[in-house]
This record gives sequence, C-alpha cells and structure tokens, in this order.
Amino acid sequence: GDLDQEKMLADMFVKVGDDSVQVLKTHLKEESSADEWKGALHKLKGSSAQIGANALSALCLKAEKAEGPSESEKMALLAEIEVGYQKVKEFFKIRQV
Repeated sequence: GDLDQEKMLADMFVKVGDDSVQVLKTHLKEESSADEWKGALHKLKGSSAQIGANALSALCLKAEKAEGPSESEKMALLAEIEVGYQKVKEFFKIRQV
C-alpha cells in the first residue's frame, strides 16, 4: 500500500528487466554464450517473482530450462517474455499515475 516503496521497487524492476531483455535480444543477434542467455533469464525470473509477476517468472523459468533451444525457439520464447514484461511495466505505469 506504500506508493513510494512501490515506485522504488517498480523502478528497480524496470532497470533489471530492461537490462535482461536487452541481453536476450543481443544474444540472438550476436550468438553470445548460452550462459549469458540463461543468466539474463534467471535474473528476470527472480526479479519477477519478487514483485509477484508470477506469469512472467514462469515464462522465464520455461525459457531457462529449455535444453538447447534453436534460434527460432529462442525468438518465440523472447517474444512471449517481452509481452509479459510489457504487461508488468504497464501495470506499474497505471499504478504510478
């Protein structure tokens, strides 16, 4: 119920989220290591779980546990994650009016 604390948490979540999504996108463009892909997913999964964004956390877990996904599978997973992430950002934007 504390909007100042919620804003602080939202700001931290968005910072971590933006960074993580960028790492995922860069991974697809530059074929960086699988560890970078999984690390970004793990970070976003944890951040999502901490704020109660369980659907996004579950998507990240699904992508993190995928064994040797192809580039097209990674693209599909990233698209799902981006949609979920945008929904959480929109929720915080509405709450912070």
